[in-house]
Amino acid sequence: MKVGIESCEDLFNKLMFEKERLESGWSDYDFFNFVVTAWHLQNDWLKNNKENRPEFAMRKINSSPQGMKEVLNIARDIANGSKHFKLDAYSEKRKVVTEVHPAEIKDWHSYFVGPKPAVSTVKSYYSVADLSYLITEYFKWIFNDAESADCFPENIKNHLDYCMIE
Repeated sequence: MKVGIESCEDLFNKLMFEKERLESGWSDYDFFNFVVTAWHLQNDWLKNNKENRPEFAMRKINSSPQGMKEVLNIARDIANGSKHFKLDAYSEKRKVVTEVHPAEIKDWHSYFVGPKPAVSTVKSYYSVADLSYLITEYFKWIFNDAESADCFPENIKNHLDYCMIE
């Protein structure tokens, strides 16, 4: 019952398509599609499509720093919070998002591009630009078997640090 998406790589390409849509003309619907694709790519397709996933995908996922895992949990929270009228008790208990901020100018990206929504967790603040950058760069690393599973990319580490609340 699949239409146009048969493999992990197909869903990764859809994520890149969604990222392009965000960059060319941002909308709530585009961001929703982006986070739903990201969440299901990691927590369904890569986990279950063993014969068609990148060789080191699960090793990279499992060795990712806690900050990156939090970003993917934000994607989960936004996807579930937007798909469902009300979260069930299990989803409510697991959520990491503490606040969804309306469109605002709070970082350099929103200053130059215009106000965008953001989310907070206990320790971090992420604009939608931060989230789309971090998620995209993360999956580029996951899908590149030429990059070591033992060395998490510095650009992602630095951006995660940038998003930490002091």
